[in-house]
Amino acid sequence: MDSSVIEILKRQQILETFKSSGYEKETEINSTQYGQNILRVCRTSSFKRNKYRKRLTAACAFAIAAALFSAANVGYIWIRNGIATSNASPAYLEPDPDVDNSSDDFYSTSVPRAEAAMEAGDYTNAKKILDSKKERNENTFAGALTYSELYNKTGDYDNAALVILNFLDKHYPPVNIHSQSPLYTDLQDIKGELSPDVQERYDACMAECKASAAFYDHLDSLVKQEDYQTALDLCNSRKQEGAFDSTLFTYYDYCYMGLEKYEEFADYLMEIIKNYPSDVYSMIKVPSDDAVTSGINKVYPYLSAEKKREIDNLHVLTNTADTSE
Repeated sequence: MDSSVIEILKRQQILETFKSSGYEKETEINSTQYGQNILRVCRTSSFKRNKYRKRLTAACAFAIAAALFSAANVGYIWIRNGIATSNASPAYLEPDPDVDNSSDDFYSTSVPRAEAAMEAGDYTNAKKILDSKKERNENTFAGALTYSELYNKTGDYDNAALVILNFLDKHYPPVNIHSQSPLYTDLQDIKGELSPDVQERYDACMAECKASAAFYDHLDSLVKQEDYQTALDLCNSRKQEGAFDSTLFTYYDYCYMGLEKYEEFADYLMEIIKNYPSDVYSMIKVPSDDAVTSGINKVYPYLSAEKKREIDNLHVLTNTADTSE
């Protein structure tokens, strides 16, 4: 999988969900509706939008073909062996036997299982699965989206809006919202009538999200025009307003490298490394360690000997073939 796609997925706290469920290839992630929904993040979270859109479209087509082929083979085996499936319990009702269900690791399977239940139209069990780790699921990116989808499908529009509004208030300020962020688009997809109090919060949040989306569209345009200094100044001001490094990282990468401000880029990367969070709720604020390491490797050959020694002391390099000044 492309390293930029991995960075986007990990940044949104759900790559570990797929890995724990055995999904590691992009085509495998696309083989589930949940995976397709989450990978919407990739389409506009990078400057290489068209490239990712083509890759994801191709991956989806491959996944559909593979799914049809697998279904045909499974059906043949069932018929051949005379296995009756009508009374079989759906797989999503059974927790993963390899996961300690008493620990927070159960989150790793609860969200995909809830999505599977919704795909089967079993909304009652979908909610039971999510509620098994309610606090955890309501306070993570994938969990909030899944709860909102469930509430929206069952006509509970107030809660469909509130679970995302609360997540934004607690963990993901609207200054991080892009035009195709699932948090933003899923709020837009709530078509039912809201109570007056929720409607007021909804309208205020949507106004902030719309302004933020316009900001990042403008930032995209500046980078494409190679107006890196203006883009860098906007990134710095946006960070002061509360935008996360995970949101701004790709822009900083383009700007610092485009302006040949290698020492400043190195300082920025080292600051992230030194302050990398350990709790799951803060991970959404920073780029993945793979993305940061990639940035270090990219800028390293252009650094002074002194700056290289600072980086060497962090022991994060994966490729030091060029260590000259």
